[in-house]
Formats: sequence, structure tokens, C-alpha cells
Amino acid sequence: MKTAKRFTALLLCLAMLLGAGTVCAGAIEKGNEIEFTHTFEDGDTFNRTYIYQGTLTEGLNGIGYSSEYEAYSFNAEKAGFYYVVSSGCSVETAKTYGNGKADGFRDREDWIYDSKNNHGSVFYLNEETVLFLVDNYEPSPSVYIEYYGEIESAADASDEICYLLNYDFEEVDANGKAQYAYFSYPFVLDINFSNGKTLSTDTEFGRYFYSDTKMINGENELTVYFLDNKLQIKLDLFEISYFIENIEASNVEKYLDVKEYYDGRIDYSEYGIKNQETLTVTFTDSTKKSFVYSSDYESDNYSTEITLPNGKEFTPVIRHITYNDGKRVFVVADSYTGSFEYDDGITDEDFGTIYLKKDCNVTKASLAENLELLKSNVIDELDSIPFLMRHYFNMTLEADDTDSAIYYFKMIFIVPINKIGFAFDEISTFFKNAF
Repeated sequence: MKTAKRFTALLLCLAMLLGAGTVCAGAIEKGNEIEFTHTFEDGDTFNRTYIYQGTLTEGLNGIGYSSEYEAYSFNAEKAGFYYVVSSGCSVETAKTYGNGKADGFRDREDWIYDSKNNHGSVFYLNEETVLFLVDNYEPSPSVYIEYYGEIESAADASDEICYLLNYDFEEVDANGKAQYAYFSYPFVLDINFSNGKTLSTDTEFGRYFYSDTKMINGENELTVYFLDNKLQIKLDLFEISYFIENIEASNVEKYLDVKEYYDGRIDYSEYGIKNQETLTVTFTDSTKKSFVYSSDYESDNYSTEITLPNGKEFTPVIRHITYNDGKRVFVVADSYTGSFEYDDGITDEDFGTIYLKKDCNVTKASLAENLELLKSNVIDELDSIPFLMRHYFNMTLEADDTDSAIYYFKMIFIVPINKIGFAFDEISTFFKNAF
């Protein structure tokens, strides 16, 4: 019996020793290196070495800036949302940590404002010790941490009637159920937490909303996601065409002339650029109102908005667009879902409601005008050769390794060959299209 008791006591001692050994093996001390890795969705990885500098607590934490990349442990005593405001540094939290290695960034919501107009980030932390990854970039950085708890409710901060831009709703598959997606920009969301405080999203950002049914003119109940949390909000949404029957634009005819050059470049007068034009709007209640429309890029002076009867404002789409049949068209519409960078191959379906549509008068540039453009394009190519050769020569001298130095040295000779080739290509294009 005594032998059995002694054996049991020995096992308990061994267990305690092994346990103590595990804790010690996982212990971390100031100055230790932590190798961090994050793998992105496309498979690319981000690696960085952080130096452990101690612990953070709730409230304001001053950081000594011992190194550029530092790591700190934080004991999250309660599970819930934590609001983090950093000054002079940026902050991430690692998903996992152990034995000197950390892996993965936790999800977070950025540009979140508190009642004092501080902007920070929101993380959801479980009741555990979390590793904070701090990138310092200014002297005397600091990190403020506050527990906000759980989300209790959310609402549209502006409390104003919104309107739809006639975008086609994107049908998505969520858990085998069709949903409709709608993007609102800008949009401010007020989120009320269990600590009695409210955080708000940034006015400069938009947000996607989802609905099980296609949205209608009037009240809609929508779902918005905040760190994978589904928040239900109600919004009064109206299409612009719900308010506007017609838009007339003054002096349209003088904006229909378009000149096309040999390289595909087009030249035309943009509507309202440095000239005040008038948009006459007929609302659906038959009332009319005129609005000044003008844009001056140099003085940064714009007057482009139409005010709806509900007080909301929007800027109409007034553009020269190349349609899919090759026609150049002048369009006035309330919205446009295509790409402004690649605005060829467009159809009426790429717009919301079109209020004005006119074919442009397209003419080819004269031989003299094309020659002037050719001269300019060729000179631009050739003039860049000395600058690029000097650039790659300096890069060769400053290279950190032999492979880079060899690459930059080769580029000194490749650049003039390529640029001269581009110049000949330009001349070839000119002879194909200028006559």
C-alpha cells in the first residue's frame, strides 16, 4: 500500500515537472525574436521578424521604440470587441503564437471613430493572451486598448433617406441561398456596444449590404457585415428615377464634335469644363429646377450636384462614351456601372436611367495634326532614354547583390533599344492610320 502511494506521488511530481517544463518551453522574454508569417489567399507569404518587448494593458501604453518591429503580449480578460488606437505606429494581432513563431493576421475593421473623433481599429478577441505586432514609424509611439464588449445594435448614422443609383443587383450565393448585393458610398454605420459606447465607420468609405429580396423604393431591411457579424438595419432607399423624370442639358451641340488621331487618341470638349452650363431637371411631381454645372480642375472648383426633393445630392454622369457598335455617344444619366478606364463596348444596360443620348460627330485629325502628334510621341520616347540609362546605372552601383547588379547593368543597354523600337512602332502606326 505504501509502495502504491509512493508511486502515485512520484507520478504527480513528474507530471508537475513536465507541466512546468512545458510552460518554460513556451515562455518568452524581452529581446526574444518572433518569426512571423502570413499567407495571403493567392498563396503569397509575408514574413517579418519582431522583437518581443513585454506586455500591453487596457488603456494607454507608451512604447519605447527599441526597434522598428516589436511584439507585445496582451491578456484579453474578456471575450469581445476591443478598440485599438495607435499613434506613431501601426498594429496587427497574430492569429496564433508559440515557440517563437507567430502566424496569420486576425481580421479587423479599420478607420473606426469613437465619440472623441479618434480613429482606430476593432478586433474581436477571445478570452486569451494575444500577441500584438507593432510597426513603429515615429518617435514615442503609443497604443490605446479599450474593451467594448459585444454588439447590441447598428443603424445608419445619418438617419437620412438614401437612394439607389440604379445599379444592377449582384446575385450572390450565400450558403446555397440567393442574395442581392448593394454597395452604398459613402455610408456611415453607428454600432452600439454593450459597454454603452458607440463606434462609427468612416464617412470616406462605402459598404456592401445584402438582402434576400430585390430592394424596392421605400423601406428595406438589409444585412451588413462587421467582422463576420451580421447586423440588421433598416433603410429607406429610392432610385434617382423615382424623383427625376427628365434632365435637359444646355448647349449640348457644341460638345458633340470629336476628333480622332492616328493612335486612337480622341479630342473633345468636356461638358462644363471651365464653362458654366445649366441642367434643367423635371421632377416626377412635374416641378422644374435649374442647376449650374461646371468643373474647373485647375482651381479645384466644382458645381456638379443635383439636389433631390428629399435633400440628397448626386452628380449625374455626363460623358462621351464609345458604344459596342463603335459609335461615339454623348450621354447624360443618373449612374454608370461600367469602367471609366475602359469605356468602349458599352451598352445602355451599363447605365441606370439615361436622360439624354446623342451621337457625336467624329472626324479624323488632319495630316498636319497627326504629324504634330507623331513628333510629340516620338520625342517623348527618345527623350526618356538618357534619364532611364542614368537611372539603371545608379541602380547598378547601389545594388545589394550580384544578380540585381547584372540585371540593372543589362537594362542600361536594353532601354535605348526598346525606346527606339517603340518610336519605330509609332511611325508604323502613323502610316497605317493617318491617311
